[in-house]
Amino acid sequence: MRSGRGGRIGKRWQGRRGGDDRGKVWRRGLVMLVGGGLAVLALIGGGVLMYQGLSRAPFFRIVDVGINGNKRIDFQSLRLLSGVDIHSNLIAIDPDQVKARLESHPWVEKAQVKRDWPDRLDITVEERNPVALINKADGLHYIDRQGTVFAPAGDRDDLDFPVISGIVDCREGCAEREMELEEALQFLYLAGLGNPNLMALNISEVHFSPEREMTVFLVDRPFPIKFGTGSVRKKYQQLTRVLGRLYKRRDFAITASIDMEYLSEKVLVGFERSIVD
Repeated sequence: MRSGRGGRIGKRWQGRRGGDDRGKVWRRGLVMLVGGGLAVLALIGGGVLMYQGLSRAPFFRIVDVGINGNKRIDFQSLRLLSGVDIHSNLIAIDPDQVKARLESHPWVEKAQVKRDWPDRLDITVEERNPVALINKADGLHYIDRQGTVFAPAGDRDDLDFPVISGIVDCREGCAEREMELEEALQFLYLAGLGNPNLMALNISEVHFSPEREMTVFLVDRPFPIKFGTGSVRKKYQQLTRVLGRLYKRRDFAITASIDMEYLSEKVLVGFERSIVD
């Protein structure tokens, strides 16, 4: 009997002791959590103080800014735009912010900013390459291969580019404008491949009528070459063959017009006077 009661009492007492052990574990975990949190805060605080100190340290003061890839934009303009000078600290600057400032320039397509420890900043820019000028309501603007109109063209700028005209300004996403630009840029791309009968350097203007029909004018003889709409690649290949025959027969000098949409698979060539073969 005693042993039986003792067994019951023993189980109850063991339960109490187990509860105390769990309380100790919980309190120990809380202490560790609070202590760990204080340690993290100390590290953060120490890190902030360390950053503040290093960001003012003369050892990391920039002594040289290297700028590469610029051809049209002068060094000084890019340096000023970057916001970085010899008084800047290499740790304190934000490369992403410098990159964003550089890419705000209309002629900068991409910029790369790298720290060269301990005291140099390297900047590489990729300038936009214009393929044409587009005639807008406020004057001529440069346009690149992707169809981005990025900068106005001034009187002192390089204007030796084909001019795209007749495209009516409309809000961004205008389907008609995008189709016209796509056709004009495709034609200029094909001309840039180097076929001697029709090179990009010999293209003066790519004009669109209100009906969206494309007409091309050459530099040496500005007679109309009517492309109409669509099938730019096919018509370009036909045109190079026609021009090749005109050059060979010496009829190019008296050519008055070329109609690429006269009939299916037929090209109509008009002359200034009658030709006797």
